[in-house]
Amino acid sequence: KDGRKSALELINMILLKLHKDTLKDYYLALFLSLSTMVVSDDDAECRKAASLTISNLMTQSPEDIHDKVFTLTEGWLGDKKLKHKYLAVQLIDTTAHLMSAKRSASFLPHLSHLVNTCVCSLDDSQVTTTRDQLLYAAILAILKLSGSKVVPGVFDNIAELLVYPHQWVRLAAALLLGQLLSQEQASSVLCAPQTSYFAAPHGRARVDALLKATLSQLKSGNILPDHSNQIVKNLVWLVSCLFFETAEEEENFLTLQDALHKLVAVASVESSQDTKSTTRRIVVFKWIGALVNTLQPELVKPHLATLVAPIQREVKNTESGVAELAAEVLSYLRDKLGKEVVSAALVASDKLAGEKKRKRKRDAALQAISQPEKKAKAKVRVNLAKREKRKEKYKLLKAKQFKSL
Repeated sequence: KDGRKSALELINMILLKLHKDTLKDYYLALFLSLSTMVVSDDDAECRKAASLTISNLMTQSPEDIHDKVFTLTEGWLGDKKLKHKYLAVQLIDTTAHLMSAKRSASFLPHLSHLVNTCVCSLDDSQVTTTRDQLLYAAILAILKLSGSKVVPGVFDNIAELLVYPHQWVRLAAALLLGQLLSQEQASSVLCAPQTSYFAAPHGRARVDALLKATLSQLKSGNILPDHSNQIVKNLVWLVSCLFFETAEEEENFLTLQDALHKLVAVASVESSQDTKSTTRRIVVFKWIGALVNTLQPELVKPHLATLVAPIQREVKNTESGVAELAAEVLSYLRDKLGKEVVSAALVASDKLAGEKKRKRKRDAALQAISQPEKKAKAKVRVNLAKREKRKEKYKLLKAKQFKSL
């Protein structure tokens, strides 16, 4: 590792001193050797250093050499082997800053086709590290080459990418979705023009598919910070669309109330079942704050009792890891919507929670009468769970005592 890094540093120093005419005689040998390192080296630092050296090599080389390199790259991009495709995508990402607008535009359809092909031909047995890396790198390359422009065709399978098994691909897909949404207005997307991705008759169905896929990204408690921030942005836009929906839609589409309850439930489930994790609650609280900041108060107020429920729970729980954030969001809501409005919503939320609790007790009592065997089995399960919890607590206490000896 150290020897390879030293060799790359030496090559970089030599590149700075070589004349461009002299470099013409050696660029191909250097380029091929460095390209091999980019995909084959075992060490991540060496792969990164090799990519940087290729970038320096291209910068120091005459412009006529660039076309030859891009032609090679295009050939590898069309190769059948995934490793060759991955190498081509890595090179595109590395040399993007040297490409003309015309050259960038020529690569985008190939990258879009590559992403769609990988997703469409995928099944569980085909999930490989190389394919994951290829998809992740290809999406990032598309984002880098396209800038703020939406690339036609790349969003054909965006919902599938959002629920892809690998976390990095889901992150890249969330960033790609963010690029699409940034070009549209949530308030008018359900009556968007024909040039829009959300044009009728598929606009509402696409909003629904993207919302469901984005909600599914919250199933994992291990979400990277960049990913969680992008999820917040995407959810704000997608849920905002539903606030402007007027016509009745098909039953299988999520309504505004469905979406709000699902997001509130995400925070509630984590709070009760996975107290050590705070990732999903942080996402939900940031989303609530951003949603209130984005929409007009008149649109939010009717749904405020639902939105403040998870915040109120965490504010009351001083031992919670997100109590401070919950208090900040609640304070922001008071400033934005008014203290009286938020206080009324908190009272309504408390009342609703109390009614739900009483209903659960009534249902449990009725079940004990109508289905005594089922109730008895449920009680046994609860008691066994309590016993296991006591055992774990005893083991932890015993381990602490042992350490103190």
